[in-house]
Amino acid sequence: MELQLISGRFAPADAEQILRDIFKVKIEFHERKIRTLHQTEESIEHAEKRIHELQKTLRYVLSRIKEGGREMVDLHAHIELSLAEPITQ
Repeated sequence: MELQLISGRFAPADAEQILRDIFKVKIEFHERKIRTLHQTEESIEHAEKRIHELQKTLRYVLSRIKEGGREMVDLHAHIELSLAEPITQ
């Protein structure tokens, strides 16, 4: 199933804010996972690595918008949802 989240043309400042908000939610998700009890060292390291990657990607995208000098920015985002089969042992 595909869920359309964003599809439109935005002023650069609005596009930047939308992207910041989306990335913020994902970073906060990983930060909560780090704070959760019973996390393995491996899962904590994975979450920390993912946070770093998200921050780096956001900085890059925002710099591209600023350097682009365009009046408008097209944003399109969707989520693909597939329900996994239960894990059996």
